[in-house]
Amino acid sequence: MRPARRRSSRRCAILQSHTTSGTPTFVQHALVEALTGDQSHVEVMRKAFEERGEHMWKRLSAMRGVSCVRPSGAFYCFPNVSQTYGPLGVKNSGEFCDAVLEKANVALVPGDAFGSEAHVRLSFANGMDYINKGLDRLERLLGKK
Repeated sequence: MRPARRRSSRRCAILQSHTTSGTPTFVQHALVEALTGDQSHVEVMRKAFEERGEHMWKRLSAMRGVSCVRPSGAFYCFPNVSQTYGPLGVKNSGEFCDAVLEKANVALVPGDAFGSEAHVRLSFANGMDYINKGLDRLERLLGKK
């Protein structure tokens, strides 16, 4: 297979993996309730996610070898960690995630699934105690700028 076809096939596989899973019926019923039921909690959660995202973004941006765009409208950060590959002895986002899991006991998602080998994905859809625990471990591994 020629390189151009391999790249196209890989991109198609990534797209397919994110578009073919169906939503179960019970989740569809929950969605109707979420959209038509009481909405008073929505602003409370929006603010909580905004605060968590801002906090995670600031912490990540202060780590050595990490650059991160401020999250907006999502519940994850997608930092560029490629400057840490050399010091950690890794070559890509998957190896980076493996090293972080082994050395810092923090699970991350490789960025190649989202189109970038330079990035990883961290969710802030959790409580601040857990977010800080993971960021503290990551910071001990990578160091501060």
